[in-house]
This record gives sequence, structure tokens and C-alpha cells, in this order.
Amino acid sequence: MYRYESVAGQVREWIATGTLKPGDRLLSVRDMAVKLGYSTVTVHQAYGVLQIEGLLEVRPRSGFFISDSARQLPEFASEPADFSPEDTEPEAVDALLSDFDDLPREGLAGTAISSDLTPAVELYRLMSSALRREVARHEEVPWQGLDALREVIARRLGAWAPSRRMRDITVTPDVAAALDLCLNLLAKPGEKVLVETPTDPATVTALLGRGLGIVEIYSHPRFGLDPDQLEYLLDTQDIAVCILSPINHVPTGVSYSLDVAQRLVDITGRRSVPIIENLAAQALLYNDDAPVFDLTAFDTRNLVFQIGGFAGTLGPRFGVGWVALPGKYRLNPSVPAWPRHGAAGQWAHQRAIADFVGKRSYDRHLHVLQQTLAARVRKGMSLISQRFPDTCTVSRPSGGYMCWVRGPKNFSALSTSSRRRDRPTFIPGPMYSVTRAFGNFLALNLSSAWTPQREDDLMDIGRMLARLS
Repeated sequence: MYRYESVAGQVREWIATGTLKPGDRLLSVRDMAVKLGYSTVTVHQAYGVLQIEGLLEVRPRSGFFISDSARQLPEFASEPADFSPEDTEPEAVDALLSDFDDLPREGLAGTAISSDLTPAVELYRLMSSALRREVARHEEVPWQGLDALREVIARRLGAWAPSRRMRDITVTPDVAAALDLCLNLLAKPGEKVLVETPTDPATVTALLGRGLGIVEIYSHPRFGLDPDQLEYLLDTQDIAVCILSPINHVPTGVSYSLDVAQRLVDITGRRSVPIIENLAAQALLYNDDAPVFDLTAFDTRNLVFQIGGFAGTLGPRFGVGWVALPGKYRLNPSVPAWPRHGAAGQWAHQRAIADFVGKRSYDRHLHVLQQTLAARVRKGMSLISQRFPDTCTVSRPSGGYMCWVRGPKNFSALSTSSRRRDRPTFIPGPMYSVTRAFGNFLALNLSSAWTPQREDDLMDIGRMLARLS
């Protein structure tokens, strides 16, 4: 993180916590430099960034003041929310879920990270070279995936999970396929699976139609899971496996504390209940205060299965997934991870990803991605605070690119979305719940660059919500 970003982040925190309120005068550049221990050049640059975001304004001969538009919408209260299923036609939700892949990739209702943040040109160059090698040498992919890619994944996992080895890694087409592999191994039809709610629509669609019993546990947008609630559910329900996302949980952006993560692993471990840990969004963490870890750090019983992928950092076209199994588990080689095992171009596809992720250029890409994403999300949160009514409540993501919004009580996300299907501008909340809950919630993708049209779309949502307030 650059020094000016630390100064800007501190001012944002003072605004968010109410230490600084609209109309308050900020310290002069010189005094702030003394207070925080940075140069006047650094502080001046930070003030400039905050002006662009609309948080500060300059008054001639008076100094810097907190802008009147720098208000903050309420955060989610500490008590659990009522996430009872909405009284709506199930067919309406099923239709939305079936159309999830048809939602736009870009924009506020986008299902993927903005394409301008992905290294597509470099990846296609590497894939072109790999395709020539594949054709010339008749290369084929082993059933667990290309060894070079599995080695890269194991090496990157090793920073948090030293016990993971290349032999534990299996490459899949995407994260959903990785989840499918784990569920096939751990849960039989009729058994119960515990899943956080709200959760990624890809997880919702992976669970539906499998003949499993689904038990939802509330994931608070500020605190994540309540270990006591987890313990109660495990003691009262016959749970076969838990599916958890401890870092940058979709769509709230919340990350567990280390204490909560350790307690969750201890609670499930004492009952011999496996955990499928979804690490798909781990690389998109940009809040320096949020801990970086994975649950294997606390796993002494080899019960944590890990899944992840590259869609969040490389884009959906190069978003292959992976599974990392505990040492005592093995997949059946007679059931390949890829539906079209040996399809043309598969070797080149995995080779290109391995070549890019295995080099330092990937770390440089991650740094730029995290910084750009953080700036766009902050800008989006500022715009939401300015344009949404006070009856709304918003999440404060520590990473990722989604913002979770609770609208007025009489707002129906499904009904409104169905009227806007030709040009969607948000993702309705029930798509993030297996039981169709969160009827008055919506999710917004804040990863795209802010254009006048996108800002107008956000203002249009705010006007709609205000009319219902």
C-alpha cells in the first residue's frame, strides 16, 4: 500500500466511525503530516484522492472540510437478521437461478470481476504459444490436471497450508465443479449439508437438485458466523459436511477473525464433521486490518477440504478451479474432474495459467488489482452513501467487489428485478439463499470503472428505494 493510501484510509475510517462528520474541518496538510508522521506531499496527495471520491471539499482561505455528501449509511446491527424466506412463487426464483449464467458479466449486476482488471492479453498470448506446443507434441492433460498448474497451486497454498502437496491438488473447470467433487466424496443423497447464508449463487445452484438436506446458518455482514450457533446446529442436526467461506465471503465481503476461525474448526473437528473451505476470493483481500489465513492452520484432524479458482483474479475465461484434499482422502481416477477429459485446447489452457501464475508478474498483477479494486469499491460505497435513503443498510467489505444492501421492508428485490430483466442493475438477494431468503436485499458489483452511465444507474436504484421508504 502506498503511503498516501494509508492517510486516505485513516480519514475514511474517522468518517465511517463518526469521529469526523459532514462540515467538520480537517487538519491542515502540515498539521496532519505531523499527526500521522508522513510528509506534506503524501498528505496533500491523500487529500486529493479524497476530494475525487467526494469526501472532502476545499473552501478558499479556510482549508479542507468533510463534504456534506460524506454521510454513511447504517451498518448491520450486531443481532442476527430475520432472513425468513420471502413469500413468493418458487418458480420465479428458480427462473432467476437458471438464468444466472445469462446475467451480464459487467456492471452493477455483473457476476464477474470487471474484464479491464484481468490480464487477458497476456494470458491469450501465453495460450497461443501453448496451443502450438499442444498440436505439435500431441500433449494431453492427466486426469488430475496439468502437473505444472497443480505444482503452482500447491506452492501458493503452501504459504498458509504447508501440509498441502501437489498430489493433493486436482484441477477442475471452475469452483462450482470443485465443490461438486467434494460433495460427491462427502455427502450422500438425503444427508444434510450446512451452508452459510447469504452465499455465492454458484454454491446455491451447486446444492439444488442434489437431493441433499440443506441447513442454512446466518453469516453476519460484519462478524461472519456465530460459533455458538454452529455448535447448536451440529448438536441438533445430523450434519454431514459444512461449506464455509472465511475470507471475503460473497456477497458481504466479511472475513472471519482468527479467534472465530479457530473456534469453528475446533467445534467441527470434535464432532468429526468435515469442512469444505471456499478460498475463491482470498486473493482479493485489500483491507490490511483483515487477517490472511486458511482453516488448515487450525486443522489437526485432516477434516478441512479446500476449493478455489482463478476467476476472481484472471477472469471467468481463465477461471479454472481446484480441490485440495486432506492427506487421507483420494479421488477416484475413473471419474475425471473435467467433463470433456482430453478436449482440444485443455492442455494449452492450463499451461497458460500455470505459466502466468507461476511468475512474479502474477504477484504484480495482484498488487495492482487489489489497489484498483479497493479504490473502485470505496468510490462505489461513497456514491451509495450519497444516493441511497437512510432506510438502507450496507455492508463494509474487507475485500472482493460485491456490496450487500438491505432495502426498505416493503422492497421486493425479485419483483423489481423481474421488471428490469432487459437491463438489470442489481442482483436480487434471494439468489444468495437456498431457501429464497433476503427478499428485500440486493447485491451490487462495484468492480467496474465508474462512468456517468453507471453512476446514473446507481442513482436510479437509490430513487427507487427512496420511493419505498
